Amino acid sequence: MICLPLTQYSTSLSKNVIEFEKQLIGVKYTSEILRVDEPSKIRMLQVAHNQHSVPTNHLPAYLENEELKKPISDLLKEQNVGISAIKANKILLTAGILEIKHRPSSKGGTREFKSITEKGKCYGLNAISPQNPKETQPLYYPSKFSELIPLLIGQEVS
Repeated sequence: MICLPLTQYSTSLSKNVIEFEKQLIGVKYTSEILRVDEPSKIRMLQVAHNQHSVPTNHLPAYLENEELKKPISDLLKEQNVGISAIKANKILLTAGILEIKHRPSSKGGTREFKSITEKGKCYGLNAISPQNPKETQPLYYPSKFSELIPLLIGQEVS
């Protein structure tokens, strides 16, 4: 077993604490900017804790109820709305329910992704995308989706 001198161990520990605190600040601001849901915030915190070997037993074991939120493509099919998710997203962008966000691409340039706006929060939430953890995935509440259908099929919304 290799033993580090006490001063070297203390310096290493201090650096880890500082890096962990910086990562927690990043999690805080990222989750606010992207308006992610609670399960996504907890997942982000778990990653930060694990990267710095900090125990996670104080974090809640948050279970997601998949029935409470769904991708727009699923809801369009279930409700027989008759339009594609691409068209629905364009309508929701125009209505201010969704917005386009940008992030740096690993291949240079930027990539776009959709995010539910403050105005759209009553219809759904932003989860961390299963395809890329640097993006959000808009998910909608099935119980509120019927309120969006008139907008999506071009009827007047009162």
